[in-house]
Amino acid sequence: MAGRAITQDALEYEPSLPPAYRDEDIPVPPPEYRAASSLYYRHFPSIMTIKAGWSKSFTICNTHSNEDLYFAEFHPFNWFCTKPLGPRAGFILHNGTSREDAALAAVGDITLFEQRINAFSNKSHILLPPLPQNDKRQASRDVTETETMTARSVANNGVIYQFCIEVGRAMKRERFEWRRSDEEGVAWKLVRCPSSSRKVPPEGEIIATLSWVPVLLATVLNPLSSKAVFTLQFMNSLESGALGERCALTVVMSALRLWQQRTKGKDKRSYVRIGERMGED
Repeated sequence: MAGRAITQDALEYEPSLPPAYRDEDIPVPPPEYRAASSLYYRHFPSIMTIKAGWSKSFTICNTHSNEDLYFAEFHPFNWFCTKPLGPRAGFILHNGTSREDAALAAVGDITLFEQRINAFSNKSHILLPPLPQNDKRQASRDVTETETMTARSVANNGVIYQFCIEVGRAMKRERFEWRRSDEEGVAWKLVRCPSSSRKVPPEGEIIATLSWVPVLLATVLNPLSSKAVFTLQFMNSLESGALGERCALTVVMSALRLWQQRTKGKDKRSYVRIGERMGED
């Protein structure tokens, strides 16, 4: 946004772009000073529409241009599913627009038999590429790093979903919460929780919103056509890029998981409370 003030977060984050060469006689910086390579081939736009197609296929689109950006594959519990989820139920996000593109991230159940043995689990696993070996180079593109998102019951909004992830150039871990929203047309809002190292309001900073798309009769009558199921909008420090690519990727995966939890009724406070009574942390 034009005229946006430079924040402390913006100063901490270095965009993942190669160094600019103005003249051939300028020496190339040594490897340890180069900018980190991008996690994915295309940046997520500020507003995305997620569409569901036939054969368990989901597409992340740019809401403004309707351009397909990423392919997300959903599969239920299945012994014959491939890595990184294996037989666990969930989503695999491909680094491109087809199944042939490499897996970029995944999100799903935490155990193999969750649906049959621990159906009231309040936890989800988000699988990401590992952290770089230093703050400038990406070590690997394999999806091996695991983060946990946990649902908790609360008094006012019913349920929150919490996760932690590294943010900014310094890659400091921060906590985020998906909270139910009272705003019309918005189902959930993602809050960057307050921290002693940052000056933010006590209620935190809203960095994303998640909205369900009503089911249209035309899509019901034509099941082979893709249909929009929800929209995801980045805001504030997430939209500006200050929180970095890793945080943005985690937010997208957590939104996919929330949609899946909603389809199973696991986003209800009564459901989460059962899991808490059964000993879920």
